Amino acid sequence: MKKAAKSRPFNYLTLASVLSAFTVILIHVNSFYTFAENPRWILANFVNTFFTFAVPVFFMISGATLIDYRDRYDTKTFLKKRFKKTLIPFLFWSLAAMAVRYFWLKESFANTTILDVINGIFSYTYIPIFWFFIPLFILYLVIPVLGAINKKDRKDVFRYIIIASLILNFIIPSIIKAFHIELNFPNQLHPN
Repeated sequence: MKKAAKSRPFNYLTLASVLSAFTVILIHVNSFYTFAENPRWILANFVNTFFTFAVPVFFMISGATLIDYRDRYDTKTFLKKRFKKTLIPFLFWSLAAMAVRYFWLKESFANTTILDVINGIFSYTYIPIFWFFIPLFILYLVIPVLGAINKKDRKDVFRYIIIASLILNFIIPSIIKAFHIELNFPNQLHPN
């Protein structure tokens, strides 16, 4: 008699990755930006509105899969692995794009300083689609701090962080903006 195969638990992270990858493709092929009252315009708006969750989901997946990195290796190894896989390609392709702009597109870099190049790279001027790298680097720097929180206390600590973030970054700024409240202190809670 043949043994019954053990069923594997459903992997939500794999489903989220596949779904997010598919929606990123949809967003990138959705290049209809000229207004026109037709079904294509409506579809383009739908795609841009309802599928923008993809990149934040990738950030969440990174956090979920990396937060317990200490079970596998130390913080130095964690940072080395993350930045080797992201910082080096980010810098290489940004500099390659700058070279293409200079040599192939014949853009003038006559008065460009090293500071201008650094600013161009880290403000993703050379490759605008690289905007997600800076938040990713920040996530990689925050994960060691969040991962140091005791596993049994994480749910409460994360709940506190989420609630405080919602209050400080959404609720209070929305109230300030809705009621046109002027606050005059250095660190205002609303966007200018």
